[in-house]
Amino acid sequence: MLFRESEELAEVEPELDANLKAGSETSRANDKTLCRLAQNREAARKSRLRKKAYVQQLESSRMKLSQLEQELQRARQQGIFISSSGEQSQSTSGNGMTM
Repeated sequence: MLFRESEELAEVEPELDANLKAGSETSRANDKTLCRLAQNREAARKSRLRKKAYVQQLESSRMKLSQLEQELQRARQQGIFISSSGEQSQSTSGNGMTM
């Protein structure tokens, strides 16, 4: 009887080893998947932060541009002409003479 039980155990042991190996491979695959998901989550978080900063920068630029447009409009209404280099040129009076 002992001999037969040991034969049965010998037949079962390779199956257990295979199951353990498969289990450890599955565990390793799960660990890799979890690690990849965590890395992906972190990359997505960083991407959202970059996007938020970019949108804030765009909003700031838009506000500055709007202010510059208002200043330019006021200057045009007052008859002051501003060259592209930022220097003010002389305005002309209604009769074409420089002031």
